[in-house]
Amino acid sequence: VGEVLRNADLLRLNFGIFTLHTILMSVFMHVPFVLEHDGFQAERHWMMYLPVMLVSFFLMVPPIIIAEKKAKMKQVFMGAVGLAALAQLGLLMWHGSVWEIAVALLFFFTAFNVLEATLPSLISKIAPLASKGTAMGVYSSFQFLGAPFGATMGGILMDVYGGNAVFVFAVAMLLLWLLVAATMRPPAAVR
Repeated sequence: VGEVLRNADLLRLNFGIFTLHTILMSVFMHVPFVLEHDGFQAERHWMMYLPVMLVSFFLMVPPIIIAEKKAKMKQVFMGAVGLAALAQLGLLMWHGSVWEIAVALLFFFTAFNVLEATLPSLISKIAPLASKGTAMGVYSSFQFLGAPFGATMGGILMDVYGGNAVFVFAVAMLLLWLLVAATMRPPAAVR
């Protein structure tokens, strides 16, 4: 465990998955209220979420193929974090209609799905051979800690500062993640 916790690249990835799940939970404390404010009733939210998720699954495939086949893992990874930040900025600035929200959520979930697929791959490529299982365990712990932290932060921010504070928090966390990840060494191509 000590070796895994001292590995700077693994710590960057652990911070990343923590951030990703923090943002997911905090943002979805507020998104339902934004949709209802725009006249999209709660019982119909699935009509947006389902198509957005299905389309995002298809949109995530090309970046993952490029990352793995063309050895562009870091570029795709950084691009996905940037896309998630842009999506959160879109939710902050352009939530005047259901269509704007749908497009921002599509970008967010495309980035989210790419990151959910590439982060474990990066962990397995970067972790020392004898510590791969431990590295994945630590990674999973950070992932699961992000969810309650995000829900707590989302609730506090909405209560104290209003709903848009959640999107500002998400953008700030994603920009911090970009800075943290920028110094990560690209993983060696695995064949």
